[in-house]
Amino acid sequence: MNRAVFIVFFVFLFFVCITECVWADNVRPAYLGIEKNKSGRFEITWKNPFVNGVQLPIQPIFPESFKKISPLTTIKTTDAVIHKWVFSSDDQSLEGMEIKIKGLESTTSDVLFRVKFMDGRIFRTVLRPNEPFVTIPLSEDKPLETEKLFYKILRKVDSGRLYLLLFSVGVLGALPLARKKGVIICTAALIAGSLSGYFLGQAPIKDSFASTFAPSEAKCSHILQGLLLNVYRSFSNIDDEAVYDQMAKSVAGDLLTTVYLQNRAAMKIDKEGQAKSYVDRLDIREIDSISAVDGGGFSVIASWDVYGSVNHWEHIHYRCNSYKARLTLKPDKKYWKITDFSLLDEKRVM
Repeated sequence: MNRAVFIVFFVFLFFVCITECVWADNVRPAYLGIEKNKSGRFEITWKNPFVNGVQLPIQPIFPESFKKISPLTTIKTTDAVIHKWVFSSDDQSLEGMEIKIKGLESTTSDVLFRVKFMDGRIFRTVLRPNEPFVTIPLSEDKPLETEKLFYKILRKVDSGRLYLLLFSVGVLGALPLARKKGVIICTAALIAGSLSGYFLGQAPIKDSFASTFAPSEAKCSHILQGLLLNVYRSFSNIDDEAVYDQMAKSVAGDLLTTVYLQNRAAMKIDKEGQAKSYVDRLDIREIDSISAVDGGGFSVIASWDVYGSVNHWEHIHYRCNSYKARLTLKPDKKYWKITDFSLLDEKRVM
């Protein structure tokens, strides 16, 4: 196998380790996150890092329509102060709103800004001293996902099969001919219905339909987020057996062995460089295409962001990397697993 194809699974760790010498100035970016919950309120997370033991003299400025409805919660860590609170805005949309970081222009730091909408969409950008504000863009309307007519009919027939059978038996029982020979006809109808239901769920139908099945975009994003985040976080394990067991929950086949060996090489680099990395968030930003593959499963081209930190010689640096790849997922018992992977693009956001 081409090892470069699977480098994405540890590139976050490897990349931050080899670049520590370049970023040893310990300039830490701030973080501003906004998530709109189901009640229409905005959950705010503002993380202001310490620089030489003092917080950066910056703060976010929100639109006037934002009204604070919860007290400020403050959490102090060894490297930052995290503020959390909730806003309401009279059901106004985030789209088109301007967010500004006051005081950022007088610093040398950046602010990683992330917005998550109720429908799962992610908007992410970096605010810099020369551009300390941003207008949240309007969403692009996507065409609604449509299901093929054949599958709709099959789904309707399958869901109403029992009612259809009972209705048929009732009609047969009401006919004069059926009253004379009702037992025979009803028995034949029950047998025919049972056999049709049996064959619907068996191999001939399964082979012809499962090979052309692909989940919806929302379902695909949910599956990918869990699988990829589990792989990234398996890097934090020290014990080799624990690493392998955790990876095996997301990766299968020859790919599992390759990723495992790559992880061991990355962990060796970490130990030699005295670096510790941790991934705390992964966002699936975009699903470009989803297609079924023969034998069950599907192939997807997806883009995602990885957020995390690396601790190197008591210096903590924050990173956000972005990736795009083609992945193949197949069912393994009751779970989806990644069986093939091809990296298409990668870049460092911060």
